[in-house]
Amino acid sequence: MIKSKTFWAGVTGLIGAISGYLTGELEIGAAMNVGITSILAIFVRHGVSKVDKKLGNIESVDAKEE
Repeated sequence: MIKSKTFWAGVTGLIGAISGYLTGELEIGAAMNVGITSILAIFVRHGVSKVDKKLGNIESVDAKEE
């Protein structure tokens, strides 16, 4: 999970939402929107990866993206 590009994009989005709110660039609603979307991206990607492995697909989702 930590090696996936989607995970790191989600972490970056979450950090951006927090820093945007703390610096005053984003209102709380916009920061929450970005933060929740980033968290959802991480967990949806993880869920897709688990289902893909259960179905017996040897090739990972990351390999398909490249």
